Amino acid sequence: METLHQMWTSAALIWPLGLAALLVCAWRGRLRADALRGAPVRDVGLTGSDLVVALALMILGKLLVNVVVLWWVGVDESGVPLTRTTLQYMGLVVVGQALGQGPAVGWLLWRAWGADRGWRTLGLWPPRGVGAGVLGLLVALPVVMSVLLATAMIGYALAGDPPPRVGHDLLKTLQESDSAAGTALLLFSAVVIAPVLEELVYRGLLQTGLVSATGWRLRWPAILVTSLIFTVVHGTVVWQALPGLFVLSLILGWLYERTGSLWPCVTTHAGFNAMNIALLLTMPTG
Repeated sequence: METLHQMWTSAALIWPLGLAALLVCAWRGRLRADALRGAPVRDVGLTGSDLVVALALMILGKLLVNVVVLWWVGVDESGVPLTRTTLQYMGLVVVGQALGQGPAVGWLLWRAWGADRGWRTLGLWPPRGVGAGVLGLLVALPVVMSVLLATAMIGYALAGDPPPRVGHDLLKTLQESDSAAGTALLLFSAVVIAPVLEELVYRGLLQTGLVSATGWRLRWPAILVTSLIFTVVHGTVVWQALPGLFVLSLILGWLYERTGSLWPCVTTHAGFNAMNIALLLTMPTG
């Protein structure tokens, strides 16, 4: 009963903010399909073949990560890496990020390099739109937190599943960190490496390729499909976190189409990860 009471108390504080953010966006017409039709066109020559290559490279990256894990530290009977320290675990995470997403990022940068002003057209260079990313974060935080809270309450009401205190293995590692260097590497991974690599892959490559393949006037379907892939790939987190990740990806995809720049997406993504870490660090233990 105490857990349910805490969730209702949080809902009373968070849901009005999330609802207000959505209502303001809807009132200003920002969520309509035609609101994105005049958005910047990122024609860097991506085709359906690039999407196939991207998915193949992501699968290849995952296989490479598994090979490195087996070679570096090995795994136990359940397939969990046998890391012994926080620093060793985070080194493995960073290598996994580079191998898992690096090939797809490399493909995107190479394809954009071959197009006229490709990196500028893709919204990668020069960096711009950080202010829009901050505004996006102010919208994303209450909306996503409201979705996470609603999901936890539904799971509690229907199945009696208590809401998880921590939804991601990296956050659990932060709680149990035995190394200042490992903690610093974790923060850098969560707030810098992951937002940059993931936005390049999911928004820069997959979403741009989907929009290019389906037509520049049909942007919401591309945002939806990209968000679905983004959520499935993050399927190792607790199930209560998945709807929130899907909604976060929708907001990031919308930001990309509205601004034509990857940097608002990176800013919002990094800020969201940083806020999750800050909430964890201020959460009472026990």
